[in-house]
Amino acid sequence: MSEKLVEMVTDDWSLKISDAWQFERTPGGVRASLPGSQLAIFIDNFRISGDYPVEDWASSSLQNIKQGLEEAAGSGNEGANNNFVYPVERQSLEGDVQYVEVDAFAAGSKFRIYTKFMRRNGAFVALSFHDYLCESYEQSVEQSEALLSGFEFKD
Repeated sequence: MSEKLVEMVTDDWSLKISDAWQFERTPGGVRASLPGSQLAIFIDNFRISGDYPVEDWASSSLQNIKQGLEEAAGSGNEGANNNFVYPVERQSLEGDVQYVEVDAFAAGSKFRIYTKFMRRNGAFVALSFHDYLCESYEQSVEQSEALLSGFEFKD
């Protein structure tokens, strides 16, 4: 029997994901969690000025992602173990959708956060996958890629 999918839809994007995930509205977006797991997806959606130069946007986005991760690394009970390494830092400033993505992994606390900032026609989307108990980096990457493959900007 195939897995049943549900679709979250906004004016700017949609996400198709297993109906096993539970969704909760947050200010500016949505949080999805899988009951019985340590996985979560966060999607925030904003409007941005079209005259914000893409190079400036990419540079500040990369800086903001890493700064947020470093601030998170120092907070909470697990802060001392959140020494992030960044296996992936990428950006694409060409085409219809520009993006910046960062994959951060803290082996000491088994915490992985994949973040992708995207912009298209004045829409800004921050997409983030959190694995709070990342036993295997490779397996977590496979999970997030499969889950987030259902995300797309609407035409």
